Order: sequence, then structure tokens, then C-alpha cells
Amino acid sequence: MIPAGYSGKGEVTVAEHNGMLGKSGQLGVRLIYLKIGDVHVHLRANRSGEGKSGVTNTVVMTVLFGPLGLLVHGHSIVYPKGQLMTAYVDQDTQIGLPLAPPPRGD
Repeated sequence: MIPAGYSGKGEVTVAEHNGMLGKSGQLGVRLIYLKIGDVHVHLRANRSGEGKSGVTNTVVMTVLFGPLGLLVHGHSIVYPKGQLMTAYVDQDTQIGLPLAPPPRGD
């Protein structure tokens, strides 16, 4: 385990916001590396998900209110700050011990 506070790089792989007809939003992220001192530790980690669908609400609203029910949207996905994500080291990497301390947040 590596203590919190190190920076790294990741990317958004999928980003779709919610839409009409109850379509839910989607979000996918991938971790690329974690920087410890001057060393980049390459990682394998993906997380994706989608918000709660609003299809049931769309059908009910369409039955009750006609075409206006088609304007019902699904929900967006939100990953809260500090969300845990499991990552695996992608290749052998030499890291000097003791570990360089994480950079201080500004």
C-alpha cells in the first residue's frame, strides 16, 4: 500500500450525460500512472458506471400526461471525491526506499 497524497494521471474514457426518454448518464475513467518521486508507476485500473435509468418514470409520465412524459430525463453518474479504486501495477518498477514523501497540497 502506498500512502495517500501522490499524484498521477488518468483519463476519462466515456462521458455521456443523461438525456430524454429516461436515458441515464455514463462515465468511465482509467488510471494511467502514479508518480512517486521521479518514478512513474504504470497502472491498470478502470471504473465505469451509469446513473439511475428513468425509463420507468418516462413510461408512467407518458401514460398519464401523453407526449410530455417523453421529456423525463434519467440521472447522471457521480463519483464522489475520495472514491476508492483498485489499481494493479502494469509493469515491474524500481522504487527507492524509503519512499519519497508525497507532495504537499497547496
